[in-house]
Amino acid sequence: MQGGVRVKHQAENLGQGFRRFPVIIPVAEREFSIFVNSGVLNGTREYRSYERYEHMRQDLELLARRCKAIRDTAERERVRCEIEARTVAPIVKQHDRIARPELDAIDGHDLFAEFAGVGQPIQPSAEEIAVAEEAAKRDREIVEEQQRKRLAELEEHNRELKLCTCSTPQSGTYARHGDDCPALSEEERKRRADAKRKALEAKVERLRANGGLLVAGGVR
Repeated sequence: MQGGVRVKHQAENLGQGFRRFPVIIPVAEREFSIFVNSGVLNGTREYRSYERYEHMRQDLELLARRCKAIRDTAERERVRCEIEARTVAPIVKQHDRIARPELDAIDGHDLFAEFAGVGQPIQPSAEEIAVAEEAAKRDREIVEEQQRKRLAELEEHNRELKLCTCSTPQSGTYARHGDDCPALSEEERKRRADAKRKALEAKVERLRANGGLLVAGGVR
């Protein structure tokens, strides 16, 4: 909520969403836990991982009620503040780990050396170059194979047109050559012959069944 208005934030990904919560403090009755985001703490990409410190004792509600029994105001405030400070001490400790991380001292010259390549093009590694070359080789082989296939189809198309003696020369998958057309493939010629043979056999069987088939010695 911002100014009484509900605001909805959308993260680019889950990692970004978890990064928005460097410390999570689940509070239950008389206890609390502390979850510290590992990615934020260690400066890594482990934003979905948390260090867990669970089941810490607390009872601020009871503390406030019991402190009312102390009649001296100064004493009451001193006791309440000290016990509250002890209660939240683990939270402050984890907060300080993120806000003021312990870093090893480093010399400026070392830092210049570490970041010497900034602002310059990233040079691919030998492994990345090999992977890219292999991918390019596969792409070339695919293109060459497609070109060979297309050339073979074109040559077959031209051959079929030259051989075709139909009234309307045709070629391709949907071509319907006449039975005597030289362009008719052997496979298609055999298929048509088989179809005619089967049709003739079926006709003979129907004639036999109807008693209309002439055989040696008379009608059978």
